[in-house]
Amino acid sequence: MDEILAKSAQSSAPALWVGAAFAVSFGLVVAGSLGAALLKNLLHAVLFLALALLGVAGLFLMLSSTFLFVVQILVYVGGVVILLIFGVMLTSKMAQPDIPPRNRQTLAAALLALLLFCATAYVLTTHPWMVSAEPPAVPVAEIGVGLLQKYVLPFEIVSVVLLVAMVGAIVLARREPESK
Repeated sequence: MDEILAKSAQSSAPALWVGAAFAVSFGLVVAGSLGAALLKNLLHAVLFLALALLGVAGLFLMLSSTFLFVVQILVYVGGVVILLIFGVMLTSKMAQPDIPPRNRQTLAAALLALLLFCATAYVLTTHPWMVSAEPPAVPVAEIGVGLLQKYVLPFEIVSVVLLVAMVGAIVLARREPESK
């Protein structure tokens, strides 16, 4: 946070706005993540996941990483979340009232999450992070040319795999129930 505020002091943006933007993005990530993990309704959980991913996109924008900001919005919020919503909507039993919202693994999962949070906080606070004066200058146009020339085969393989997964989900969801 201090690096972001120091960077904003050098630019024309006031530090107050940078702190407020960070707080809003961080709040979106935390609220969206909690909603996605704790809600029983799958559709609501997916919508909260979209909220968390929008918060991450805001953090990328604050770090002057415009390419990752655009990819986060287009691929994750625009693609993955929509695919998840289609998957949830195409399932025949979206909300099953007989499934309890908590189970025996809730306490173990909460303890593991707390342990991972503590380990991450320890690493973040004790590691000497290198802060550069300038972000690496890689134009977005260079990345686009690289994706469509040098890395065109992996790019197309991923698109075909996503298409096959979507068709498979539709076929599984449209399957007629077996008669007894």
